[in-house]
Amino acid sequence: MNKTDFLKDLNEIEDSFLQEAEPKETKFFTGSRIFRAAAVTAAVVLLALGLASWMKSPKNRISAETSATDDTAKEETSVPNETVEDTSVPNPVRTEATEETEADPALLYEDAEMIVREITAVVSGSPNAEACLMYLTEKELFEKCDLVLRARITDMKNISLENKKMGWTEQACILTAEPLDVIRGQLEGSGPVRIFLNRYLNSSLADLNLSLRSAAAGREGILMLYKNEYTGYMEAIADYTVGDNQRFAIWANESGGLSLDRNAFPGISQEWDLNQAESYVREILDDNRTAPEDFAFSVRFDQTDMSFDGIDRFCYSYDSRDGSYSLAGLTDREALYGADNVSTKLEATQDFLKDAYYSCRRLNGLPEDLSISSDTAKMTWEIELCWTAEGEEHRVYYSGPVLTILNGNLEKLIQSETEIRHYLEELPSMRSWTNGLENISEARRLERSKEIAAALEAAFAARGGAPAYYRGMEFAEGGYLQIWLEPAESDALLDQYIREIQEMLSGFDGEYLFAAGDGPGTE
Repeated sequence: MNKTDFLKDLNEIEDSFLQEAEPKETKFFTGSRIFRAAAVTAAVVLLALGLASWMKSPKNRISAETSATDDTAKEETSVPNETVEDTSVPNPVRTEATEETEADPALLYEDAEMIVREITAVVSGSPNAEACLMYLTEKELFEKCDLVLRARITDMKNISLENKKMGWTEQACILTAEPLDVIRGQLEGSGPVRIFLNRYLNSSLADLNLSLRSAAAGREGILMLYKNEYTGYMEAIADYTVGDNQRFAIWANESGGLSLDRNAFPGISQEWDLNQAESYVREILDDNRTAPEDFAFSVRFDQTDMSFDGIDRFCYSYDSRDGSYSLAGLTDREALYGADNVSTKLEATQDFLKDAYYSCRRLNGLPEDLSISSDTAKMTWEIELCWTAEGEEHRVYYSGPVLTILNGNLEKLIQSETEIRHYLEELPSMRSWTNGLENISEARRLERSKEIAAALEAAFAARGGAPAYYRGMEFAEGGYLQIWLEPAESDALLDQYIREIQEMLSGFDGEYLFAAGDGPGTE
């Protein structure tokens, strides 16, 4: 089990819930040699470390998730060209200014490494690339930041960041906000706060996502902020940063409703006002909230993709009444772990049931069947979520094509199922089970590798001995068979060696590794 299942947009459900091993083209490095061998390799996910490093980088931390949907893109159509100057917040202290820049009225900050200027013209070129940092549930978006603040934007200042030593220049934006109410966390200092965004704003609205498009001076909203822990120019120009540019805010709009990322905040209605949204956020953050004593639920998900030669599918089911969880029907998982090992019993915690209850509760009042018929869809979903709470039984079901643009009801169902899947992954009993699955898969893989080794020895015997370039084999970490070949004078010759071995092992494609060197135990 790994977290890559939840790094996809909600409109792009990952095909696998337990991405332990997949056939892939793998590069192996031995000395100066590089060559390829088809192999099933165990997934070693360094994503958590990578994200931790990314989130600490002022350049990468504030990368946005995805562009707004067609519906949300219509909500805001303009950004004021003029902003209200907030005279209560002085410009950052200018330090180490040179003769060329000290008289520049646009200069906000300068040191030996960086120059920060205000820019007023429409910025040419492309803004910083958007990317989803990680999947977060609605509750996690409020909990993982340092400060949830209700505030009013008083000023927006586009800036350029010029690195003298590295030679790069990027554009960003500083929002100045007047705090109105602290919903969670502790506000440092008093008076207006400055918020750093790594995207600029322009009047053309080109390539701007929902939250930034809505960040107009005078606009009031609920902001999810992180303390600015950077030094140098960042310390001088901002008090807070954001997790990304799309999910950091819920804005009140001119029509009296809300502008927000519907994927990120499915429990908040766009027809609410900001007071209702604040009450909802406080309820979500309330540590004393509970699920009804009779709350129980079951979830079933099945995705079928017929785009390939066979039917590629992902499915799972869970029932909180007896804790049963199953991946039965996934042929690749059954082959990897054994058909008897793809089902288990999970011990649900109270926090899990509480979170799952709120994921289910938002579906109250939805039609029981949201299905759409299609005879041409190559990829389809089947989703069923049933729950009992306070004596009432509920069911929401969808069967039909995978849709890029979701309607409101289906969007809520997809979000609730995704949240519950995420909560399941975090259960200690789930982690224990998946750790055990890796041990099972390694043992099964080792037995398979022994079969491959025997088949290779038999192939050598049939041809009167091993080829001259063969240097031995060994069982590597993870239970894989690693076959050693002598280093070749060219990649073409090495590819020829590999093809010859593959022909001898035609029934075991992608189930072993190659290495170049003097033999087992060498590098």
